Amino acid sequence: ADAANVIRNPKKGALHMADDRYAQENEEARAAFGGARRSIRTWRDNFKGYLNENFGYEGFFEKMALNAFDYGLSEDTIKNLVKHRFFQTDHILGTICDDLENFFLMPAPLNNRFDFQTRQ
Repeated sequence: ADAANVIRNPKKGALHMADDRYAQENEEARAAFGGARRSIRTWRDNFKGYLNENFGYEGFFEKMALNAFDYGLSEDTIKNLVKHRFFQTDHILGTICDDLENFFLMPAPLNNRFDFQTRQ
């Protein structure tokens, strides 16, 4: 399969941070951040930023990308895409809710052109 088609078609749920496959990472991240669930950014700081800095690229995000794309991309390719920040986290809906249930890992080129709130 060509890389573009693979990246356009991740395995179902593999890029959603609250997916059951990532229960251990979710538990560790929440505990490290102070145990908050569904944190409101203005009240509880920036959980997404905290995840990116402390759990992200060589750990959690790499695992997610491997789960999502291992059917059509080599492990080395996936690890290099993650290392070079081809993927980034973003909110599914409303940026005010900083919680794993509201986060996805997505290709940065797609994310830079995507705005759910203005393209309904």
